[in-house]
Amino acid sequence: MRYFNTSGPCNPQEHYTVPRKELIAKGMDRVRRGRYLTIFAPRQAGKTTFFQLLLEELRQEGRLTPIWLSFEKANTMFRRTTRSANTRPAAS
Repeated sequence: MRYFNTSGPCNPQEHYTVPRKELIAKGMDRVRRGRYLTIFAPRQAGKTTFFQLLLEELRQEGRLTPIWLSFEKANTMFRRTTRSANTRPAAS
């Protein structure tokens, strides 16, 4: 039984999801033409869900091998690395 998801990406088999077939088709067209694709939207607007559905479409088409990369933690890692580099004692 499906339910409303209130956090994180939606899985259409598990959650109620608005199908965005036209948007997915536009994304597929851009990818086929070798174009970049970005989405600017507020939190919880479906950006991750869109990209996951787009990758699944690409996988099913079989022409490309999509790879999921997430840089969500990169900012935290960068701040941690920068902070530790700035707190090292100066060389004498």
